Amino acid sequence: MIEKNKIFTLSGLIAPIIFASFVWLGGSLRTDYSVVSHTISALNQRGAPNKTLLDGGFALSYICMALFGYGLFRNGRRASDKYRYLIGVLLILSGVICFLMILMFPADQDYSAPTFAGKMHHVTAVIMVVLAIMMIRFSELEFKQSKWFKIYSLGSIIIIFAASFATAVSGIMAVRLEGLLERVSIGTFLQWIFVMSLNEFRGSMFSVKNDYKEKIGPI
Repeated sequence: MIEKNKIFTLSGLIAPIIFASFVWLGGSLRTDYSVVSHTISALNQRGAPNKTLLDGGFALSYICMALFGYGLFRNGRRASDKYRYLIGVLLILSGVICFLMILMFPADQDYSAPTFAGKMHHVTAVIMVVLAIMMIRFSELEFKQSKWFKIYSLGSIIIIFAASFATAVSGIMAVRLEGLLERVSIGTFLQWIFVMSLNEFRGSMFSVKNDYKEKIGPI
């Protein structure tokens, strides 16, 4: 029987892959879609073709992300590991918020009148950026013994913040680079989830506390 820890960890490994695959699929099914000028949200905005299919795929990736978060929460609590615990809580919260973006706050159609749901979509997107930066910062503190991970975390935070800000500016100024810039931001966060999951799967490759594996049991 596969240990629960491995199930949670594998969920984190496949979550970014599922999300990226459905983003690619959604763009491939449309001839009027540009990865440079159209955001990912445009793939499943109100009235978009293939919305049900893409919503299902994105929802699956969010479930996997939340499961990985629960695994970190569970292990962090058992090992009295504050930062793992907090990262887990924030990942679960992120999964819930992303679900809300699908179910209640889809993006408005291009050039349509703004709706409450559309406005809330932008609000939740900003919240997700803040949560992503917080999680990466906590992971930096968790693996502070690793110099390269410290550099990786700092670089990821800078990229996410800069790309997210540039995405907003591009939209306001109608530069039409939102799709490319948003993909840089989201891609950086998805890569971080994969790296964190790989670390858990391999049993701490960043030289964390020596007693961590003893406290949580077999990985």
